[in-house]
Amino acid sequence: MEGVGLDGFTTNAVAERAGISVGSVYQYFPSKHAILAELARRHRVRFVDLTRTAIESCRNEPIHALIGRLVDAAVAEQFRRPALARMLDIAERDPSIDGAGAAHLRAVLDMIAEALAARGLRDPVRAAEDLMALTRALTDAAGGRQETRGAEVAAQIKSAALGYLADRAG
Repeated sequence: MEGVGLDGFTTNAVAERAGISVGSVYQYFPSKHAILAELARRHRVRFVDLTRTAIESCRNEPIHALIGRLVDAAVAEQFRRPALARMLDIAERDPSIDGAGAAHLRAVLDMIAEALAARGLRDPVRAAEDLMALTRALTDAAGGRQETRGAEVAAQIKSAALGYLADRAG
């Protein structure tokens, strides 16, 4: 399903891929937008959990370890199913598909800001917002190029993020 893009993502295609009738799909999802909304919700919940795990795994470690784990989690999630991630990135821009996205984004931002504040960064909320924007921009660019070397993408993001944060240290 992921390789067809949003235009090819239809309830008929979902039913065919699942090996069920389109009527069965409609019993649970009234439209392809509802299916996309559920996929986006699952993706967000997973990303919140990955972020929480990354932060908890390095609670007493320095900032470079935190950034490393956060970036590794984000890049791994993007590269786990890159075509689906690209499709959901597009779908999540549509408020009718992803109305709850802001709450999940806020939860991730709050967790990252708290972790940055604990490491003495000035204006940790702004730093968290900027780090998320940087990470998203670079992973999206890599996805657009159909990049397959996640470790290289992660290394680039870490370098940029740590350079940025060096100016914000308290």
